[in-house]
Formats: sequence, structure tokens, C-alpha cells
Amino acid sequence: MLKKTWTATAMTVTLIATAPVGTAATVLTLEGGLVGMQHIVHFTPGQLGGKLCKAPNHCQPVDYFAFPGGAFTDQGATNVENAIDALPADEQIVLFGHSQGGQVVYTDLRRWAADPDNAPDPARLSWVSIGNPENKYGGTRAKPAEDPNPWLPDDTVYQGTEVIRQYDGWADWPDDPTNLLAVINATIGKLTIHSFYRQVDLDDPANVRYTPDLPDGSPGNVTYVWVPTATVPLAAWAGPLAPTLDNLLRPMIEKGYNRPVEIPDPTPPSAVAEHSTPPTASAQSAPSTVAAAPSTVAAAPSTMAARPATHSTAVTIRSALRSAAVQRSASSPGAHNALHPDHRVATTAAANRPAAAAHNTGHRAESRGESRRARSTGGQGE
Repeated sequence: MLKKTWTATAMTVTLIATAPVGTAATVLTLEGGLVGMQHIVHFTPGQLGGKLCKAPNHCQPVDYFAFPGGAFTDQGATNVENAIDALPADEQIVLFGHSQGGQVVYTDLRRWAADPDNAPDPARLSWVSIGNPENKYGGTRAKPAEDPNPWLPDDTVYQGTEVIRQYDGWADWPDDPTNLLAVINATIGKLTIHSFYRQVDLDDPANVRYTPDLPDGSPGNVTYVWVPTATVPLAAWAGPLAPTLDNLLRPMIEKGYNRPVEIPDPTPPSAVAEHSTPPTASAQSAPSTVAAAPSTVAAAPSTMAARPATHSTAVTIRSALRSAAVQRSASSPGAHNALHPDHRVATTAAANRPAAAAHNTGHRAESRGESRRARSTGGQGE
């Protein structure tokens, strides 16, 4: 079987499997397990951004007791057939089921494949399933050993789209059960990803589509759409460390999968490193560095020429400060000395020099006078 894979660049009417452009369709919505046990609040119409229920389409819930189990799923499929029979014969129809609601859709497709004479016209009906545990590329519901056929017939004549969020543990279970990281990650994804298809944008170019050919080589009618998950569930709790932890765990988790497509890493390690680490000089290209060298050399004379001016300015400022300090010391010695202890010592010493000189002069004069009196006295005694 030839496999076709490509990145979605635009979701068209053929992919979403809705009614022809300009034709209103009735969208029969089916709730997932447990939540669909009540028939008051319906969540499926709001999934995929609510686009399938926008005008001119209108949504009509098909209620069933959505408790896990084949009998309840079969009852939902019967309710769908009854709802189709109640619509006008020319009404365009889209079946839209989430989780167990997708299993209800698959049940109807199997019934119609087994009894095509009593099945709706394929030109009138299409379908969309999201998070379906019966999808053959990651669905967790195993087929009975006595029935090797897939839950969804490969050769279904009804155009349909299966949407799978990466790491949704009910719809994207790992192929290798011995990869414990992948198993734990998918188990967490059952709780944190499976119910949340509301923000999925089918027009996102990051989505990856895959339409397998039929055994005879003709194009198939089922398109699988994988929606990448930005952070693996195992790392989603880590806050600012989540990108680093994701880059560490994702390669090991992905080894547990054998999907027919490769899902690009939304945040590859190189992109995270480039975003978080500024470029260094060593990371710059050699030609750029060589080209910058002449500019650096040419700038040297300018730098050298600027130094004398800068030095002269600094000297001038220091000289002005010293002159101001001298003037302040002359007018207010105490204040100046308080600010400049070294100047205080020098000023005190300078102030004391005249007194010391006068003291020394008086002392020498007194000494000469005493010497003359001593000689005079001595001369009289002899």
C-alpha cells in the first residue's frame, strides 16, 4: 500500500469532509464516554474551535448513554441511523464524534459496509472523528483475536477525517509497550490531552496529514491528521524548565512509536538553544571577523589621539579642584582641614614655623645675654 504523507498547508472542504461549499449541512454530534451519559451539556459541537457547526451548518446532538462498552456504542449507532432517517432525503450530513462518539461513527461505517443497499448515499454523508480509541494508528481498543479486520474498513466509501492529538493516550498510544517513558507519557496524556480538542486548528500548517491508498492503489477516502503537542505531558508540569525537559524526554518517548508519519518536533533543541543563548564571538563567521580587522586597526590612531585630550581634561579638573581647595583653606582653614587631613598637617606645620623661629631667636638672644653677664661677673671677682 502506497503511503502518502505531507504537511498540511490548508484544510479544504475535502479534508474536513463537510458539505459542498454553499450547501448547509446538518452535523450530528456524538459525545465521548462518561460525559455523554448526561444529555444536558454537549461539548462536541465546540471541539475543533466549533468550526464544523458554524453557519450555514447547524449541529444536532445525537444522545445515547455514553458509558464504555459495546452495547452502549451499538445503541448510539442505532440512534444515528434514526436521526438520519428523520432528515430530508437531500440533506447533507456530517457525523462528528469525540472519543466514544468516534467509535459510534465507526460502528455505523461497519454496518453500512456490510449492508450497502440500506446505507446512506456516500455523496450525501461524510464524517469527522477526534480522539478515537479505535483508530488503527494508536487507538487503545484492541480487536478481538477472532476478527482481524480493522475497526474502520480500509475501503470505506465515505469521505472522512480522523484527528489525533500527539500523545493523546486514548488515540496515540505507543506501539512499543516496553518503552516505559512513552507508556507513562501517554497515560498522563489520557488525562491532560484527550478531552481538549477545542483549541485544535485544522488549518494549522504544523499538522501532518496521511491518506493511505486502497489495496488496489486507488486513493483512499480516509485522511488522518496528527496535531503536534508542544510539550510532552511528562514535562508539562515543569514550568520554565519544561522546554529543556521536553528536549531531553521527547527523543526517548518517540522511540516507542511507529506511526506512518514523522511528526516534527515543535521545539527542537537547536531552536531552544538559539532562542535562549546569545551568539558568542566564536560563533561568528571567519570572513566577518577578518573584515572587521582593518576597521579596528584604523580606529587605533583615533583612540590614541583622543587620550591626550582626555588626560589634559582630567589634569585641568584636578588643578581647578586644588585651586578651589587652597582658596577654601585660606578663607576657612578649619573646614578645609576637616576635609583634607594631609593639608591640615601641612597647614599647621606652616603656621607653627614663625612661632618656632621667634622662640629660637629669643632663646639664642637670652643665651648670649647670660654669657655676657657671666663674663662680667667673673671679671669683677678676679
